[in-house]
Amino acid sequence: MERSKKNVSILAGIAVIMLITAQLLSAQFYGYILNLLNVVTVPLIFFVIGYSLNINLTIKKIVIDNVKKFLIPYILISLVIVLLNKGLQIVNKPELFSTPFPSMLTGLKTLAYGIMWPTNTILGFSDFGVGVLWLLLGIFFSVGIFLVVYKIPKTWLQITAVIMITLAGYSLNQFVQLPWSFEAACVVQPYIYFGYQFRYNDHWKISFSTFLVGIILWFALSRTGSFDYGVANIPHWLLGTIASLFAIICLYYVVDNGHRLKLYALSKLVSYLGTHFEIGIITITLINSFLQLRNYLSRLISSETVILVLNILITCMILLCVFKVNDYILVKTHQNKGVEGM
Repeated sequence: MERSKKNVSILAGIAVIMLITAQLLSAQFYGYILNLLNVVTVPLIFFVIGYSLNINLTIKKIVIDNVKKFLIPYILISLVIVLLNKGLQIVNKPELFSTPFPSMLTGLKTLAYGIMWPTNTILGFSDFGVGVLWLLLGIFFSVGIFLVVYKIPKTWLQITAVIMITLAGYSLNQFVQLPWSFEAACVVQPYIYFGYQFRYNDHWKISFSTFLVGIILWFALSRTGSFDYGVANIPHWLLGTIASLFAIICLYYVVDNGHRLKLYALSKLVSYLGTHFEIGIITITLINSFLQLRNYLSRLISSETVILVLNILITCMILLCVFKVNDYILVKTHQNKGVEGM
């Protein structure tokens, strides 16, 4: 169990790095690599969520924790984004800062509806989306749906329920995007359920042959088109879901066997990114929404590949700095409470 926890924390860090990379890759120049990432990035995040769920807590406690960790941060960051958007419009420096919304009202409507990309909604077509921030809503609602599945007594009935909910999510996507990324919360149920089963079934072992099958499926299905879990749109939903599950298995196998290389410092660094991935989602959203790191770097460097690599590294460094500040504040707050309690 202890080894699997370490592996999953590293996987969470890998998911953060993949999320950053996927936001920076151009579909025009890096289409296939982008598809490879999209097959596994979001599923991996929800696998980690499923693994991290403590089913020994009461449902009320789990819901309250998820409101604090995901729903309230989404609402607060939405307000911050709207205010920053207005402030940067007043500054009017498009060469330095981008603004995602043309007005405060558009931003409020978009963030209140909570979908990832511009698409059809029950209020008509939306020209805007919330980007990576949809993950906070997706996690909140997907955990709520999973808690209903978890209460079903028989494993085969749970699996049936997961399949039906996933199918419902993909079917609804054909007509309209419901508020608060609801379809996305439905279609990620297999990954949450897999993470939950993986944690509480220690006898599961991943062989090299399974890894090879996973690699073949992962690379083959990424050729079929774009995997966009944020709006529940992937080609061949059944095969796509299976391919994503196997891609998670492949990454777990690599991490589990990577311990032999004894890259302790690197593993610790990536794991640190993973233990703060909720704050990471928020930070990535703010960076993507307002900063133009690529434009800054392009003034100094002409190579697109070098710019991409530096952009990823700089974003990771910003995340680490934010995490360190957050940890420092938490420690100080805890110390102050300890002094007051004496």
